[in-house]
Amino acid sequence: RSGCKGNKGAIMGTFPVELAAYAAGFFDGEGCVTITKASRKTKGGMWGCRTIMCNTNRDVLDVLQGKFGGNVHKKKKIPGEKQAYNFTLAAGDAEAFLQAIAPYVLVKRGDVEVGLSFISTLKDRSKNEYLNSDERELREQLLIKCRVLHVRGEIAKEKVNA
Repeated sequence: RSGCKGNKGAIMGTFPVELAAYAAGFFDGEGCVTITKASRKTKGGMWGCRTIMCNTNRDVLDVLQGKFGGNVHKKKKIPGEKQAYNFTLAAGDAEAFLQAIAPYVLVKRGDVEVGLSFISTLKDRSKNEYLNSDERELREQLLIKCRVLHVRGEIAKEKVNA
């Protein structure tokens, strides 16, 4: 059994290994980790990390949300396609989720590793504290790794590496 503690400090409970393995398989097929950096006048900018999974079956996303926290919301409907939903976990909940699925992920192990590495840079920071140059550089490197993991095609890879 695995335990999982979310960002808000609420114990999300223990759950069977089978659920963690199922969530890992679901993440392998439908999920990704995103790292974002918004330009701000503050040193280092505003950074974020999310785990996102998309599906047209809301029920399975609601089950995952019930165990791991986060949010489920409708995506913009595309004419002629089924309604799709996103299950999103922000930093603290994303960390617990990624730790729970890490032993079982096959395809997107890189996403899990980059996500956990990035989230570790968010810990023990006061909101009023600036990033030092080493912290900024590490976050920039993890942002690039995340982008490279999600590149499709050779032309796009060249643009990311440029």
